[in-house]
Amino acid sequence: MPSKNSNAYRKEYVRVHYGIHSDTLDVKSVWEQRDGGLSGDYGTHYPSHGMPARSEVMLVFHLTEVRTVMIQLEDTQGIRIVAELEEKAKQMRAERDAKEKHNG
Repeated sequence: MPSKNSNAYRKEYVRVHYGIHSDTLDVKSVWEQRDGGLSGDYGTHYPSHGMPARSEVMLVFHLTEVRTVMIQLEDTQGIRIVAELEEKAKQMRAERDAKEKHNG
């Protein structure tokens, strides 16, 4: 483990946020660093002062159905959560496709 005063310590991942992208309906992950940075498809973002990380994940990375896992449990819980979100995303895509077919 890196020294608490080091940059490596501050940049260490502590949580993973999983969710469904609101536009593509794909399952995505955003990794939270100890210093609060959030890393995902759009690079690294630092939340506004006082804004919970989960809220920033939803706003900045456009994720819905957000679930958060501590990094120590990511290997076990992350696999289950991704499978659950993949099933939910599949249902959401089917609903979207049916609606588009009906409308046009």
